[in-house]
Amino acid sequence: MKVSNNTPEWVTDLVTRVCNDNNRGLPGELKCVIMKDRKCSSGTTHVSKLRSGKKSRQLYTWKNGKLKMDRGKITLRLGSSKIDAEHVVLHEIAHWIDNRVGYCGHHSRFYKIVFRLHETYSADMKWAYCREGRYKKTSIAVFENRFAEKHNVELMTPQEMRSYISKEVG
Repeated sequence: MKVSNNTPEWVTDLVTRVCNDNNRGLPGELKCVIMKDRKCSSGTTHVSKLRSGKKSRQLYTWKNGKLKMDRGKITLRLGSSKIDAEHVVLHEIAHWIDNRVGYCGHHSRFYKIVFRLHETYSADMKWAYCREGRYKKTSIAVFENRFAEKHNVELMTPQEMRSYISKEVG
């Protein structure tokens, strides 16, 4: 895996550990851009896909990032909030793990992976619930059905989620 010079060691370690633990090869490239003037982070994952012997490109969007299925590369724009940066790393790795021919994006299977990764590699399930819940209703349903009670996370309205995230990252 080619890693950009300014990629924090904890990011490289987390990507390597998660990929190894989930029997998924490492992406060809891991690039980080440190954005000291922003607290929130965002990311992009590019994954390889061939359909009928031809390269197929599909574009899916995620907040400030985009998922383009054409090569193995994860690009992260990390803000100053460590908890948010960790979340974005796990979100993008979930795309990498979920890569399957014909479809990739934000769906219930993907969110099961996201929350399972948070359960295993992060201590803050409430953060994961709020951060993902601000973006897609599918994530809320998956979390509430499979993870909320197990992790004793009180269910919230979208406004309460936004408020919780704003308090943490400003």
